[in-house]
Amino acid sequence: MNVEKTINDLRDSIDFSSNELFSYSELHNQPVLLQKYFTSVSANSVNKPKFITVKQTAKFKTEPNSDWKPISAVQYFTTKQPNFLWFSQMESSSILWINAIDSYINGKGNMLIKLNSSITVADSWGVGCSGIFPKQFCFPLNYCRQKILSGVS
Repeated sequence: MNVEKTINDLRDSIDFSSNELFSYSELHNQPVLLQKYFTSVSANSVNKPKFITVKQTAKFKTEPNSDWKPISAVQYFTTKQPNFLWFSQMESSSILWINAIDSYINGKGNMLIKLNSSITVADSWGVGCSGIFPKQFCFPLNYCRQKILSGVS
């Protein structure tokens, strides 16, 4: 997968010239819990985000007794048609690194893991990968709700 091309394709699929406003009236058929959530974290009549970028840094263990390894990632979302691409890089040693690309684009999930950007370690497609979509898509949306719901794109 060409990450840069995929990100550009996602951006190009969005009409940034039009603005859509979020309104509390959109919530009237939603469960009460959802209505309360959105009215407490968002103002009425704010621009809906169309493309969201979330940058992440963390530490990761490959085994319970292993050292923590630094990992950095960037996740891209479109909101009109739910899509995401998560790209991460973790240094395994001074000469080895691992790239992981998790994506859900146009209804298809994929998890691709490569050693040194060239040796494929895992490449999974299909229903099992597509099933994780709601968690992968919704967690960062909840985590970043203030920016997302305040119209930052």
